[in-house]
Amino acid sequence: MRNMNVVALLFSVMLLACNSGGGATPSVTSSSASSSIDADGFLWGTEGNVNTADADNLPTTAAAARDAINKTLRTKYVKFRISIAFFTTTDGGITYSSTYCLPNAGQCSVSYNMDEVAKLYQENGWSMVPMLRIDETQTITTALIDNYVNFVEWFLGRYKTTASIEIIELVNSPGALSWLGTNAQLVELTNKTYDRVKSRYPDVSVGTPGFEYWLDSTTDPAGLPFTSNIAYFLDKNNGAKFDFWAFHGYALRPISGSQVLPPYPPTKSPIINVYGGIPGILNIRAAMDANGWQNRKIIDMEHDNITATGQPITTTSDALDAAYVVQELILKRTLTTAGTRVLSGALPLKMAPRGTIGEAGISSLNADGSVTLHVKAMALLWSKLKAYHYVGHVSGAFDDETQVWVECFVSDKKELYIFFKPFTYVSGQNIYLDGQTMDYRLSLSAAPSSAIITEVTGSTTMVTPAMTMTLPAENTPKFLEVTYP
Repeated sequence: MRNMNVVALLFSVMLLACNSGGGATPSVTSSSASSSIDADGFLWGTEGNVNTADADNLPTTAAAARDAINKTLRTKYVKFRISIAFFTTTDGGITYSSTYCLPNAGQCSVSYNMDEVAKLYQENGWSMVPMLRIDETQTITTALIDNYVNFVEWFLGRYKTTASIEIIELVNSPGALSWLGTNAQLVELTNKTYDRVKSRYPDVSVGTPGFEYWLDSTTDPAGLPFTSNIAYFLDKNNGAKFDFWAFHGYALRPISGSQVLPPYPPTKSPIINVYGGIPGILNIRAAMDANGWQNRKIIDMEHDNITATGQPITTTSDALDAAYVVQELILKRTLTTAGTRVLSGALPLKMAPRGTIGEAGISSLNADGSVTLHVKAMALLWSKLKAYHYVGHVSGAFDDETQVWVECFVSDKKELYIFFKPFTYVSGQNIYLDGQTMDYRLSLSAAPSSAIITEVTGSTTMVTPAMTMTLPAENTPKFLEVTYP
């Protein structure tokens, strides 16, 4: 990419922020009635394979996922991982069996009925967001691509209505080891799928493959290329077709040799990978805009917490995850360039009990299926954002640990300030809750009638209302709501 300077593409800071003196609501997109759409039309969802072998206890997994999605998150968009390799066909790849097998159709250790899974989505009022994977074990050929396109058409034809499918994602993490084809073939697969889907189901939004760029490096730990297919897709001359750019926004991590180091804080910029971290999303947006692709959206389709893979979630790690998750999501939700929102949606975390197998090793519920603090904190953030419109960035900058980060929202005669103290980062070391506070002096343009601070735990504290208030910021974000007469 030429002339892509992350520093030059940071937030368009709006210092006017919420100083409206009366909380007047700005002119914005009207709110949707969906529980998954916030006041400004931002789509929220999560990953929740309620029937999967990636778990240590399948009955607990299914019940826990349903409860977390319905009772805590209250979202309808639920991502589901599915692969062509799970299904069998006897007619050259046009009609598939509704039975799918894990780990694959040739080795059917565990089998499920996809019709029953779709019915489960229907009964719960969910919209399935399928990630339609190709068989990652095979070298890509034209015949395999054509079979994949047939599979996607069959899947939508059978389950679009029952599972209320509105958006789809293609090919999981097409890296050097998980995509045994060329960049040109990846575009060929995407374009053929896009054309087929749009010819039959023009209302389905088709995403790109789920790109991953969570290493602050140009290669993976084995020294293999890490981001070359991204640059290829972003080159307008290669003609990629898609409705939205799909990426997996896992926490950005540096590498040293073959060792992956602990993650950066959400407020840190990448050093090497121009696509990495939250600032890297701005480079993706800038490249798409330069191509004239302003109407193509960007959605974070998958990411987790930062508790170590396969390790139990503890009280300490859960508190850290709560702070990290809310910091990250508020930064992604408010990321703008030239006053325009950069992301259109996010599907964070994985609603399954923490286990040791596959994706369950990074899932977000406790091992017994109970809801963690960081899932509750995410739900609290969503509930606030459904009631408030975003106005602007008040304080804070990437790579500056000396400033409190503050974002501002309004609703009628109320204002919402979400604020936190950035994590302190030391190269190669884990980030942690430092227990320290940093004061931010908030000046309002009128005297409020009330003020209340909500912690991520849901506990609240009444604050003496005044035109000038001192906010004691910590690593864990807080929500200040002020009401005007």
